[in-house]
Amino acid sequence: GGSVRTDLDRVQCECGRPAVTGRPDWHLIAHACAAGRTLSSIVDVKDTVVGWKAQYPKSLQVVVPSEAAVAQHKDVNGDLLLPSLPPRRRGRPA
Repeated sequence: GGSVRTDLDRVQCECGRPAVTGRPDWHLIAHACAAGRTLSSIVDVKDTVVGWKAQYPKSLQVVVPSEAAVAQHKDVNGDLLLPSLPPRRRGRPA
């Protein structure tokens, strides 16, 4: 496989997925990690715990998992609120 070019500052990838989904793809995530950057540096602030809390008034009394609760799940990134999506199955849907 070849190399895919990314622009971490603009959160762009030549594969085009981030332009369609509005979120970083695995190319951007891999390059950010290799460059020593946090995932929150390439994710829109509204998709982070800090951004999510800022969008809703405190009167809603939203419960956000604690750092300890997040840390016990290996597939959850500490910078992000939600766990990563499971890999898509190949082939036709069953």
